[in-house]
Amino acid sequence: MAFTEHVLQGALSSRICESAVCASGNLKSCGCSCKLTSGSHVVRCKSSSGMEFAKVAEIQRSPLVRTLAIVPVSSQLKAKGSAGSSDANEQKNFKQRKSNDRRSFIGKMTSLSLFSISLGPVFCESAGAASNFWNGSEGNGGNTAKVVKKKPVLITLAAYAVTKVAYEKITHLFAEHWLKEHGQEVKFRLSLAGSGAQARAVIDGLPADVVSLALPLDVLKIEEAGLIDSDWQKRVPNNAVPAETTVCIVTRPGNPKNITDWQDLARSDVSCLTANPKTAGVARWNFLALWGSVTVEGGSEEEAQTLIENVFRNVPVEPRDAREVSDVFYKQGLGDAMITYENEIVLTNEKIVESRGEALPYTIPPVNVRVEMSIAVVDKNARRSGVYEVAEAFVNYCFTEPAQREYAKTGFRPYVQSVAEEFNIIPVEKPWKVEEQVGEWLHVQEKFFADKGMIDVIEQNIRASRLGT
Repeated sequence: MAFTEHVLQGALSSRICESAVCASGNLKSCGCSCKLTSGSHVVRCKSSSGMEFAKVAEIQRSPLVRTLAIVPVSSQLKAKGSAGSSDANEQKNFKQRKSNDRRSFIGKMTSLSLFSISLGPVFCESAGAASNFWNGSEGNGGNTAKVVKKKPVLITLAAYAVTKVAYEKITHLFAEHWLKEHGQEVKFRLSLAGSGAQARAVIDGLPADVVSLALPLDVLKIEEAGLIDSDWQKRVPNNAVPAETTVCIVTRPGNPKNITDWQDLARSDVSCLTANPKTAGVARWNFLALWGSVTVEGGSEEEAQTLIENVFRNVPVEPRDAREVSDVFYKQGLGDAMITYENEIVLTNEKIVESRGEALPYTIPPVNVRVEMSIAVVDKNARRSGVYEVAEAFVNYCFTEPAQREYAKTGFRPYVQSVAEEFNIIPVEKPWKVEEQVGEWLHVQEKFFADKGMIDVIEQNIRASRLGT
């Protein structure tokens, strides 16, 4: 079969050669090819069932080009006098007008169906709606085609692992809201991992438009890398904290070891699970909860360090994040107790009950830290992706009652007080905030979690004692 070449000019990454698809499938699988020559992309599309060939049209001409449209053409071209022409003839005609008539040609194609391809640096995903860059109105037979005013947008949300269920619901609700209010389709790509791991991934190039992480510290790291504007906490309600949780202790059925407070986890007859403080936000909150249980009540820092060291001596393994530590405790049966987020316990117990199992008992120690999740637009990424307005709207939507209810349904403590009352959430007896009791988060990082910080000293002491040195 004959091939037809289409040259696409513009500021485009060579990734198009690997990521573009034509109407009959992936370039490689359908026999089409794409190459980069002198700053132009040449796509060779062969004939296939249902179309003579595919034309590739540039939708957005700017340094931020991220979307191409591949448009099947057959009957439309024939209606304009191209009936009976061969692929070779059409190729010749197209080449003649590509240098001075490209914009006019694109304007005349608004009545054609199209397939759009997102060319993000990490992910590729298809979207199926027309774009506002298709600005002409002339269609087949002179009929006026309907122009879609706004193209769909794709938001990448990088969140810490245990928020999965909440954000699956909240993103869906926001997409419905935005479509109704603005007539624009929004799709989400959700990336899940430990909070610290997510922060490092974004800094290293994960193209997240929004982050929702377990610690303000992790967002501050992304800010320090120049990706988030310094006013991120001031631009949205409640200092960018849409919901919070607290730290709880889960035990085995019947609580046979009678574990009721932090001090019980330091007993020599107790095996305790927590995630790794180097990779998981939950483990850092656990560490801080233990620290504050002593210092908030008037104890010394030396006493707090001793308690934490004794608890960590009883930890046989340190999984990467909150979800993994739950799997080890619930599914593998390791440990007498587990320290984790309240919301993780609530959600896991619900799943156990649904499968006709027995929910495990847990206790909320009275002196407890307020675990405040943070949410922010990754300003640099969102601007580069052209989704800043929608990303910012999504972050603000997370503070509305519909979104707050979804946080509450999955065990979080919502920011909106009326929603908390609706779900009968019992307040913690003596809650405390890190910034008020320990200091700013960068100070917290340096003191406890940085290289040669307190957690390194504690683990070194534990290794030395186990080796008898």
